[in-house]
Amino acid sequence: EIPDLKWKELGKHISNVIKLSADENIITSIPVYNFEQELQIMMFTKHGMIKKTSLAEFKVQRYSKPINAMKVKSDDKVVDAILSNDSEIFISTHNGLGLWFDTNEVQSIGVKGSGVKAISLKNDFVVSGHVFSSNQDYITVITEKGTAKRVKIGEFDKTSRYRKGIQLIRDVKTNPYYILKTLMLPNKGNIGIKFKERISVLKNTEISIMDRYSTGSQIDKETPISAFIVSELANKNDVKEEIQLDIPSKPVSLKEIDESIITIEDLLNDLDNQ
Repeated sequence: EIPDLKWKELGKHISNVIKLSADENIITSIPVYNFEQELQIMMFTKHGMIKKTSLAEFKVQRYSKPINAMKVKSDDKVVDAILSNDSEIFISTHNGLGLWFDTNEVQSIGVKGSGVKAISLKNDFVVSGHVFSSNQDYITVITEKGTAKRVKIGEFDKTSRYRKGIQLIRDVKTNPYYILKTLMLPNKGNIGIKFKERISVLKNTEISIMDRYSTGSQIDKETPISAFIVSELANKNDVKEEIQLDIPSKPVSLKEIDESIITIEDLLNDLDNQ
């Protein structure tokens, strides 16, 4: 459904593929070739909720309209969604707190659930959620003042879900350093920093390694708006091996066939919704 275009071209608006309400905005996109993989999607919200749902739960026959991914309160919103089977979770907050706990503390539930409390918050909110493996060495911190640093994961104590968390950056009362985003990526990875009218790309290794109590080093004079991991383009030949045909592994019953058939009523309902 997505056309191949040159980098200067605008591309196809997502509303042409799937209908979204005016108050919705995209948090992330996850390429999936096979929904039968035993993977989990972990979702984090601004007010500290976390939810784990099996990838298979998101497989649908039609995608003319969005399905529920997570039930959230009216004043809450999703800030991160990650596809992974790694064993560790790290949550970062705006006021500079970090909490590390095990994924086994979060039970997998269906798409209509609201999840569980991940971190205890007081006049604070979540800016980033991470799911990572035990061999991850550093977490990269980007502040709203345009400073950055890498902190060793080993400086944090692994605790339990729904705790307060510990300082990720020095608490300066008179001139606080609020966290814009935290990122977990390989040391040789690249980070994109979004400003008002430009995007700057820097190597993760260019960011200094500091302790939890430092405020980081200045990376730009301009105030950053957001930060993200720069993805590498995959060769089509490499991707082909991951694509699997959606062939049932067992005989399909007549009942399953009947349930998957699109009726005239379904078609008319879709046209009405459009």
